[in-house]
Amino acid sequence: MSFGKQLSLLGLQLPSRLPTLWVKRLVLYASDRDNKIIRDIPLQPGMNIVWSTSQSPSSGSLGGHNAGKTSFCRLLRYCLGENSYGTDKNQKQIASLFPDGMVGAEIEANGNTWAVARSFKSDGKKMAIPDGALEELLGCVNPEPFQNFVNYIEQVCLSRFSVSTFAKHGQPIRWGHVLSWLTRDQEARFTEFHQFRSPRSNSHAPIFPKSKEDAHTLLRSALHLLNSDSEMDQEKIQEINKKLRSVRREQAKRQQESGYWDQELTRRLREKLDIPADEMISWDSADLFDHSIRQRYKERIAELDCTTASHQKEISRIQNDINENNRRVGGIDLELGKVKSILEARRRFFREMEGVSNKSANDPEEEWRAVDCTPVGIKIIECPLAREKWAQEKRRQDNKSIVDLKEYGNRRWEDHQTKGGADDLSDLERQAADLELQKQEIEQRLRDLPIQRKQEEDRLRQVEKRAQSLTDLATEAEYWRNRRQLRNTESRQREETKKTLEKEKTSIGAHIYLMEENHRDRIRLFSSLFNAIVQEVLAADVRGRIQLDGETALFSLSGNQSTLGEATTSLSIALGDISSLLFALWQDTPLPGFLIHDSPRDADMAEGLYHNFLLFINWLQEGFCSDKIIPYQYIITTTTPPPLQLQSDSWVKLHLNSDDPEGTLFK
Repeated sequence: MSFGKQLSLLGLQLPSRLPTLWVKRLVLYASDRDNKIIRDIPLQPGMNIVWSTSQSPSSGSLGGHNAGKTSFCRLLRYCLGENSYGTDKNQKQIASLFPDGMVGAEIEANGNTWAVARSFKSDGKKMAIPDGALEELLGCVNPEPFQNFVNYIEQVCLSRFSVSTFAKHGQPIRWGHVLSWLTRDQEARFTEFHQFRSPRSNSHAPIFPKSKEDAHTLLRSALHLLNSDSEMDQEKIQEINKKLRSVRREQAKRQQESGYWDQELTRRLREKLDIPADEMISWDSADLFDHSIRQRYKERIAELDCTTASHQKEISRIQNDINENNRRVGGIDLELGKVKSILEARRRFFREMEGVSNKSANDPEEEWRAVDCTPVGIKIIECPLAREKWAQEKRRQDNKSIVDLKEYGNRRWEDHQTKGGADDLSDLERQAADLELQKQEIEQRLRDLPIQRKQEEDRLRQVEKRAQSLTDLATEAEYWRNRRQLRNTESRQREETKKTLEKEKTSIGAHIYLMEENHRDRIRLFSSLFNAIVQEVLAADVRGRIQLDGETALFSLSGNQSTLGEATTSLSIALGDISSLLFALWQDTPLPGFLIHDSPRDADMAEGLYHNFLLFINWLQEGFCSDKIIPYQYIITTTTPPPLQLQSDSWVKLHLNSDDPEGTLFK
């Protein structure tokens, strides 16, 4: 069969270099103590066939199964960093047969050869050395941890991926995810592109939480079909739009605020300064208060100051009146007290004298008690001096003083009777009444004056408030004019910012368009490559299609059903993997040129199609790779005999036979 026509038309070219990642050698050791080798399997760039056969169906093996081809793939994966090399049952059996056994490999990554080795026991040794062979590793006293090798591969293979995380859940893309794609489980049966691992294999590989979406992200990131630059540019545009919205909102807010304060302060200035409506007030002038407005302001302030002084003077006068009237009330109270005391004393004296005149003479002391000591009517018994004098006289048993006092009282009484004592009392009563009236008049004034003072104080506060309000308005207006000039500067800056953002948005938009156009061209190229490979392997009337426009990756075949047979899904996935491998090499994307297919024919692929598939891979290696330097390594296991021209040792790197104990992997 002739190959190459479709690919030549497409212009496919492969680089003249060795694969970024490939396995040079796989060695099974029965024991790490004496380094006894069970198998030493050399591998090469290009196609490597592991062929398992069975001559006798009665042996219990079906067509080469159970010889160890899947274990071979699993051990390769184990050396490349996967956490297990078989089902739990198989691992226990192998570890019990070879308790000190190990698997080792020499792996070239980015031009550096690493020797790695891992024990068949899950908790056993695992070690590596760079730039060395397995023999050096097993004899090394201080090898590096195996994880150093895994970290190195991860750096080599993932550093150029378009994205470093899965979009749906944000978990990082790890080397284990890529390894799952490049080394599909045989148990997965090539049924769907995203099913890299089967739960039955116990691979303990990294989980894809969103298997379809994550596989889609992995493929597009590895092949640079994920327009991350465009996505980043879209994020930039979203950020620019966010900034533009913020600038526009701020601009509208400031304009609304400026309009409000222009109108409000203009209204208040006209109201406070009586500025006519036809007189212009400019908020953009260098000096808000021009000559006429400033003169109005000064006159209004002077008027308010004059009113303030007048109210203060009146308040001071009222306070002086209050003080003077309080003094007069005090004097009247003093005078009134004296008058009332005299009046009361005289009334009491006359009452007592009238009572004495009606009494017969008694004991001199009793008479003495009825006599006043002074003209103001204080009883002798109540006067300390008179009482002391009386006591002295009494000790002398001399009643002459008492008699004298009595005579004094009698003289007062005679005077009262002869001079008209009633008139004297009336004068005192009139004098007291006049004083009471004066006091009432002054007290009424004292009640009125604080009210007048408070009224004046209220008027003063109103004037002061008006003056302060006018001063505050002038300060506020001047502040707003200055602030408005600053706002105008800020507004111009916002306009400049808007222009800059709009310009940047336009530039990024143009870049996005070019990037997306380039992105679409790359997807079309990948789809064309897949279609060309499908037609090379199958027929010109068969079409291959790739769908990458949703959240899943889908490889499909359509055309003559008699040509396709039953296994269109498994064939489309196998050809999709090959197309991904070749596209990565052609377009220099970070997907390593390494691929393992474990028994794709077991997925019911027709034998003729399967042979065409293998012959196409051979043609790529023989006739398409320049200078015989093959930039990929493709390992395939099969129980179906390969085409005759591919059954030599140049292609078949491991020939297993389930009928012969020496023909199994662990012979």
